Amino acid sequence: MMMKRGVLAAAVGLALSAPVAADAMEFDAGNMYAGGGISNNSLSGWDDAFGFQVFGGYNFGEIFGVDQLDLLVEAGYMQTDDFESTTTWFGQPVTSEMDHSGIWTTGGVRYRLNPTWSFFARAGLDFGDDDGFMIGGGAAFHFGDDFELRGELVERDNITSIQGNFVVGF
Repeated sequence: MMMKRGVLAAAVGLALSAPVAADAMEFDAGNMYAGGGISNNSLSGWDDAFGFQVFGGYNFGEIFGVDQLDLLVEAGYMQTDDFESTTTWFGQPVTSEMDHSGIWTTGGVRYRLNPTWSFFARAGLDFGDDDGFMIGGGAAFHFGDDFELRGELVERDNITSIQGNFVVGF
């Protein structure tokens, strides 16, 4: 419980400082992007479930004086299909089902290896059925400046997601 309060306090601090950072870095609508994709989700003791996610983000640009290193902020929504678990009661199989959904927000960094490939990492909070801390990372293949395909692994408190996403810039 104490760790969740600390993470929540850090997230609130980041959220409150974001407008200051945006003002200092001169907000540019051309740095906004949106995306979505599909995921394979695992939950201990349950069968895997497919799902989807949609998100939007902003690229604040170069950080720490490194041309290839960008600061990213994203927020989104995720939904899974039903996770299933079968147990036996009095010799009869009983199947349970549940799905998960929720909104999330993360801050992250992207390292542009070259014009075609980049790597990224994220950390943030999930405010849904699997609320709590989340962390992830992956790689992206860029088709020009305004379209990319991402492969990513995301760990939430209980759910592990392998995701395939597309991202379009504005």
